[in-house]
Amino acid sequence: MRLFRLRLLFFIVLATFVSQLSALPFWESGNNFDWKNSKSSYGGVMRITKLNTQNPRPIKLNAVRLELAKVLPILTKKDKDFGKPMPDYPQHTIRTKRQTTREFVENLLSENKQLKIVFACNTAPWRPWTKPFTHAYADYRGYIVSDGDVISTGFVNENDLFPILYWDKQGQIGITTPSANENLTPYKHAIFAFTLLLKDGVSYNDMPVQKGLATHSDFQKLYPTINKILFPSIAIGFDKDKKYLYIVGVDGRQPKISEGVYAKEMAKIIKYFGAYNAVLMDGGGSTTLLCVDENTKEISRLNTHPKKNVERKVGFSIAFELKE
Repeated sequence: MRLFRLRLLFFIVLATFVSQLSALPFWESGNNFDWKNSKSSYGGVMRITKLNTQNPRPIKLNAVRLELAKVLPILTKKDKDFGKPMPDYPQHTIRTKRQTTREFVENLLSENKQLKIVFACNTAPWRPWTKPFTHAYADYRGYIVSDGDVISTGFVNENDLFPILYWDKQGQIGITTPSANENLTPYKHAIFAFTLLLKDGVSYNDMPVQKGLATHSDFQKLYPTINKILFPSIAIGFDKDKKYLYIVGVDGRQPKISEGVYAKEMAKIIKYFGAYNAVLMDGGGSTTLLCVDENTKEISRLNTHPKKNVERKVGFSIAFELKE
């Protein structure tokens, strides 16, 4: 009888442990996503997966993996009125013209029908953002370089520690937190982000305070609601060997369908999909992930927007074309 009771107790403890494990969100499972089971296109250059979960709340997301050696980035360019005061907001300078990411891709394809664009998404946050939210142009608070052309130096002061996702002039990708008056000549492309999510595999809110490194506490001073309000979000990162680029878009503000995530959760989510270094880009209603069908060339959106599924005009987007 005693042996029976011990065995029974063992199985109860085991069942409780297993149930607790299964109750963890997928990003806390200790596993990584297996990309072999995802949708493949362009000879495996791009892979896409959708993931739905009810734990810890309803969440729908799309994750994309691009093979870095086989794609080239194309970024938004300066507006023709670059450097002039905004007509409706003269305290800000015109940098780029706001357009949807879809319009960005369509314009690229209309200018060069030979381009083989496979994917595009929104990136850098912009300003101003005041009612009625209809400003035609965008200004920025961090560094932006597009094809070697400096669009924004953006710093208000040295406390603006916005990290940048960059490609240098040798084509190598990286993430760094620059200083004020940074020398931007080494960068072919650079896009500032809201915050670091991962640095060498470590989540940003677990990082120790370091000089010159934007930490969780620094970011919370700028955006105190980032881990208090659930957002639709977009993150971009790459693996340790810089073989793959990962883009994750989480739908949000859709009760009982997809309610969004906190920034600290997004760090773990993109790590689950394979990223070793990653940044948080502009999200909310701006979140847009577009793919181009390799056969029909049709542009389709992966994510669902919270407000009537209308695509927002954003300040800055990035597209990826197949290398020749």
